[in-house]
Amino acid sequence: MDAVSIVMFDAETAETLCARLRAGADVLDAQFASRSAMVEEAMIDFSGAYSRMFHDNVEAEVGDRHRLVDELRELAAQVTLVAGQADRESRRRRELAEWQEREAQRRRDAADPLLASMRNLEQLVDPRPSTEPIIPTPIVASFAPRPRFRYCGGSPTRARSSADPDRLRLFAGGVRALVDEAADPLVLLTSSWHHFLEDCWWAQIEQADVLAGFEAFLVALAEDANWAERIADAFELAGGAGLTDTALDARASSHTPPVLLRLLEPSLDSAAVAAEWARLDLAPEDIAALLLATRVGLAGLDGLPAVARDVASRSLLADAVADPAGCGARWDWRLPTGRRWRSSSGRWTL
Repeated sequence: MDAVSIVMFDAETAETLCARLRAGADVLDAQFASRSAMVEEAMIDFSGAYSRMFHDNVEAEVGDRHRLVDELRELAAQVTLVAGQADRESRRRRELAEWQEREAQRRRDAADPLLASMRNLEQLVDPRPSTEPIIPTPIVASFAPRPRFRYCGGSPTRARSSADPDRLRLFAGGVRALVDEAADPLVLLTSSWHHFLEDCWWAQIEQADVLAGFEAFLVALAEDANWAERIADAFELAGGAGLTDTALDARASSHTPPVLLRLLEPSLDSAAVAAEWARLDLAPEDIAALLLATRVGLAGLDGLPAVARDVASRSLLADAVADPAGCGARWDWRLPTGRRWRSSSGRWTL
């Protein structure tokens, strides 16, 4: 019965999967040139630690893209190989089943001397096909993008970074276009892969997380765009001036950096706040670029220089003017430390 069993492998499904794997790889490969041009444009007038971080993330993305393209093409090659093995195994089973029928007929004809003589001669030129089943080569295709670094972190530093906000926004828009372009092939690929698993379960899948890695790669690309846009907003708020890495960390990560959270600790008195603030060396443009909730806390924080509180307050007022619907006459903000600050009639209270 084994000889006549069907090899569960749909060649057309496998062929469709291979075509879409190669098409997805081609799309990613073709994006190298435009991606490179976007990076070169964004790097103009980009300096400081954030420029180096941007460059390192670009290098990581280039390496990831090469690996992903190679893995998609390699998976297509493996599926093609297994498809050939499935075809040979199907042919082997069919030929063996046909031979077994002929052999059974020869045994039935053995009672007739004349027929038996003919069948014996026939048997000499009709050897039994192989009984050794073909084992499919296990499919292995793995990919995961490397982590990106989105902020400097660490101890407060006086180091500053600068960039052209417009160029960063152009970069962000261009990257999003690349993500959209590559998303459609991924959707088709995912559908084809599911059909392959359903229709070709004779194949042995040892490891195949390359499509999940493809999706993670696009997610990382989209976050590259979001990151560039966030720091572009920060540089624009700074009026084209450079910003401390501490201020950029807040925008880049969308979280208040630990060194600023320390300022908002309820246990700090005015003298301790003043000492912590002196270590940060934040300029007015740095304060204006901080997250809204952080500036709310700084605007009424005892121990801060009057100039710093004034800058924080004025930047909040500017936000209220720009977005009156989002910033009403009475604001109620919960700070990352858990304290709640309220503003009524222009006075900040706990």
